[in-house]
Amino acid sequence: MSPWSRTHARHKAGEPPSRPCEVDHVILLRQLLGAGADTIAALTGIPRSTVHRVLRRCGLQRPSAPKEPVVRYEYAEPGAMVHALPGCN
Repeated sequence: MSPWSRTHARHKAGEPPSRPCEVDHVILLRQLLGAGADTIAALTGIPRSTVHRVLRRCGLQRPSAPKEPVVRYEYAEPGAMVHALPGCN
């Protein structure tokens, strides 16, 4: 039996590819620190590929950056915002 078929048979038999405690730890570090797969792998000792797989499976692969609100100005009449330059009359 080839190594590939042994690995495939093991996963197919119902053995999860990562332990639940690893998954919980990875998710917790992502939520608390906002760290990426490389950082989480270094902190936990879990391989980076496994960390990335867990994050992707849980939908946490890309941390969302906080978006700043767009500031828009509305004036009641056109030309209400007139810039006056000092020294120009």
